Amino acid sequence: MRMRSVVFDFDGTLVDSRPGIVSSLRLASEAYGLEPGGVGDWVIGPPAEMTIHRLMPNHGEAERREFLAVFRKIYARQGWTQSALYDGIVELLEELRRARLNLLLCTSKRKDLTLRLLDHFGIQSFFSAVAADEEHLESHDKKDLLRGLLEEQKIDPSSCAMVGDCTYDIEAAHAAGAKAVVALYGYGSRQELVAAGAEALCESPREITAAIDLL
Repeated sequence: MRMRSVVFDFDGTLVDSRPGIVSSLRLASEAYGLEPGGVGDWVIGPPAEMTIHRLMPNHGEAERREFLAVFRKIYARQGWTQSALYDGIVELLEELRRARLNLLLCTSKRKDLTLRLLDHFGIQSFFSAVAADEEHLESHDKKDLLRGLLEEQKIDPSSCAMVGDCTYDIEAAHAAGAKAVVALYGYGSRQELVAAGAEALCESPREITAAIDLL
């Protein structure tokens, strides 16, 4: 393989976390007096702050922060337990490790919850480093998270692939100088993902190794 490192997104790429995220947002919406019917797959992928802004376009920052705190409390209590690994993920990670690829993780999910889920599913040991959203960070943008991860780990972007399921992942990969591999089985719109210009499109985890091998 010409690629030496592979960076994975989390939600919609390794883990089907839709049920817990959507249900937690709906419960938070009901508790806050918002219409929960507007919550759909689009909420998965962007930083939480961006999602809340779209849900509450006519509210102030203080109210959005309060709502976000309510959502995070609900998700930390029960929402995360509704996640499940996609079929074939463990086999994929084992296959890439046998190929001596350096595996990393970059996600807009909160770091504490990301680490909790990695431990829950028993896959944390596959990853040499994890970059995730933290409150103290100056930027919560996926591009900055990925660039920071590659710089910190001294990874050459030209020998790195980012595997993700939404346009944010493709944009982050290309902004960092890496290749983008799209998990079409995730939450992104196929039309938008194809238009975004990823180097490889995969219908299932089983196709990812071969796709990376051809980059």
